[in-house]
Amino acid sequence: MTDDKPEAPKTLPSVSLPGAAPTPAKPSPTVEPAPPPAKGGLRRRLMVFIALAVVLPTLVTGAVTVLTFRRALVGLSLGEQSEASRRLAERVAASVDGVRKVLSTMASQDFQPPAPPPPAPEPAAKPGKKGRRKHRLVRRSAAPQRNRQAEEALKRFLKNYPAVMEASLIGPDGMEKVKSLRRGNRILLTKETVNRSDRDEVKRALAGRSVTGAVFFTARERYPQLFLGVPLAPGKGALLARLSLDGLSDLLSEAPGASAGGAYVVDGKGGLIAHPDRRKVLAHETRESEPVVREFVAEGGRFVDGGRVIGNSEGKRTLVAATKVPGLGWLVVVQKPLGDSLMPLVEAGRRAGEGAGAVGLVFLIAGLWLAHRILKPLRLLQEGVHKIGQGELSHRLTIRTGDEIQKAADEFNAMADSLERLEETKRDLTHMIVHDLKSPLSSVLGSIDYVLMAAKEISPEHRKLLMLGSKAGKDQLRMIQNLLDLGKMEEGKLELHPETFSLLDLAGQCVDDLEANINREGKMVSVEVPKDLPKAYADRDLIHRVLSNLVANALKHTSKGAEIAIRAEAGADGRAVILSVRDTGEGIPSQYLEKIFEKFGQAELRRQSFRVGSGLGLTFCKLAVESHGGKIWVKSDVGKGSEFFVELPGPPAEAAAKAPAFPSTKISK
Repeated sequence: MTDDKPEAPKTLPSVSLPGAAPTPAKPSPTVEPAPPPAKGGLRRRLMVFIALAVVLPTLVTGAVTVLTFRRALVGLSLGEQSEASRRLAERVAASVDGVRKVLSTMASQDFQPPAPPPPAPEPAAKPGKKGRRKHRLVRRSAAPQRNRQAEEALKRFLKNYPAVMEASLIGPDGMEKVKSLRRGNRILLTKETVNRSDRDEVKRALAGRSVTGAVFFTARERYPQLFLGVPLAPGKGALLARLSLDGLSDLLSEAPGASAGGAYVVDGKGGLIAHPDRRKVLAHETRESEPVVREFVAEGGRFVDGGRVIGNSEGKRTLVAATKVPGLGWLVVVQKPLGDSLMPLVEAGRRAGEGAGAVGLVFLIAGLWLAHRILKPLRLLQEGVHKIGQGELSHRLTIRTGDEIQKAADEFNAMADSLERLEETKRDLTHMIVHDLKSPLSSVLGSIDYVLMAAKEISPEHRKLLMLGSKAGKDQLRMIQNLLDLGKMEEGKLELHPETFSLLDLAGQCVDDLEANINREGKMVSVEVPKDLPKAYADRDLIHRVLSNLVANALKHTSKGAEIAIRAEAGADGRAVILSVRDTGEGIPSQYLEKIFEKFGQAELRRQSFRVGSGLGLTFCKLAVESHGGKIWVKSDVGKGSEFFVELPGPPAEAAAKAPAFPSTKISK
């Protein structure tokens, strides 16, 4: 035995002792706490189910809704951009075609050759010169008058159409005859004429066809321009106008995303004609790298107008709508980043997400509440089953859920009632049998004792047999008394007779009672009690039987020649006393250190091939010690032995009387 005082386990309430603190009349059986729920239990499965029931439908519904709205938004945006590009293409075509039509009107009205004048009348003959007539040719030139009309018409044309930079009357030989041009805010007539016979537009106009020339840039005026040509009467020449396309950029402002450069116009080669940012046009940029422009340049007349989702030159997904400009071979493009088009969806998704999160939180809280309502009665049912399994047959459940769980609780209570009645019947039957065994056994022991005392002529062999029979009968009687007392202690009906006594006297008496067994097996029992140890205050007979049971168990579970030590020491408060019995036997596995004190709990140890008794001795010791308000526990190492500890509370102040001291505090037998 070591000098360190072992830690005592928690004990149950005990019966009251005279002069001691009051305790419940009936000790409750030790009930271990219910084991915690296994990992992945019903609570976790319920929570996972509730979470999936809330989250999965929300995610699926949200995904379907997002995809549907995304497709609708993309289709709506493409429709708007296609309509915008179509209107822009029409306005671009109208801005050029309108100037050409006015030019054609001027050619048919202001520049038609005048009707020939009527012949002049012959002058009358002068009198006095008879027989002689003289003729005089009068010539009136109409060219200056026609030039003045052309100059006025061209000046009026430039004044009414600010996009026209110059207009000229071309003769049949391709030479400019009259020319009017714009210089800032002024409209000038110039005598510096140019031979235009080498330009394709002039050739086709002189050939009798209206023509719109290709887009070009000049070193002086870097914005895009083109020539318009219309024929005059056959053989009379043509009208030629140079049109500025700088104003087309203003038409793009109404297109979606135009402020971000999302609308532009290109010619048949991909060159930029109009853009909201005029600097790009003045820099003569091209859009050949854009997929839709590259497709337009490659396919030409086979290009199909409409909207599409494509990647731009920077690799970003873009909504693009493109429309060919009628009669000009140009392309109007209106584009917008896909992300900008989906911004309403993102905002709606954010708001929907917040709403769904709030609804999901409500459902989650409701799910948690529902899970608690389901699991709480199940937990109570689990605890009830555990307590019944631990022997607390009086435990009942109070569950009012109005469902199958309440029915299960009612069935549980009915089962507990049946078990309790069965236990009472078994206990009554045991008491009856034990009581009936005690009376004839007491008569047998009385007869043997009488024969041993009265008979004078008994051989040593017969006397030995009678003494063995008496000892066995007394052992049997002690077991019967233990059963009776065990039942009384379980019912709280055992009456205690506490007194103050010396533990050294008690230990010595126990050793004397077991001296025959000790000597027969060649074992040694030592008793060590300090001189200043406080006296014990308890029912001496019960504690004597407790110590005798512990020593008898130690003798039973140790080999021949083993040593058993009985020690006593003061408790932590200086008034309690602790008894211990240590042996060097086979030991007890740690998982059974609590079970050996249970009623018939040693049966499992017996199945594991450990040497044990009937299973009632240690239960009696536990109930007897706890009925005094004490504690009992064991420490053991398999293969090295066990040590049992009994702690008894100290006596009250008025009962602390000293007992006679032994001549020595150490006894060995």
